[in-house]
Amino acid sequence: MTNTAKILNFCRGNFAKQERNVADLDDGYARLSNMLLEAYSGADLTKRQFKVLLAILRKTYGWNKPMDRITDSQLSEITKLPVKRCNEAKLELVRMNIIKQQCGMFGPNKNISEWCIPQNEG
Repeated sequence: MTNTAKILNFCRGNFAKQERNVADLDDGYARLSNMLLEAYSGADLTKRQFKVLLAILRKTYGWNKPMDRITDSQLSEITKLPVKRCNEAKLELVRMNIIKQQCGMFGPNKNISEWCIPQNEG
């Protein structure tokens, strides 16, 4: 009688060459003041509003622009939300003065005192 062992493979996934997706500043970045970052963090926004706000920041400050023409389909592509929901969230952000709209262009409103939203108190 020989002592042999059967080797069982317990791997649960396909681990063959997975693409790594690592953020790198060399691929670009958006400069954002700490004051704005803290104000956005403390603002009582919905998840959709926050996703659309981040997408607008990416399309403006990510390209060193104060404002830009941003379509709802561009926002939808970034946020993975339906176009209609992106439009609704964008218009809500405009009404709250968190983003500005001028001649079909959109951009963040840096004047925090003009924002019309309740601050999250915990």
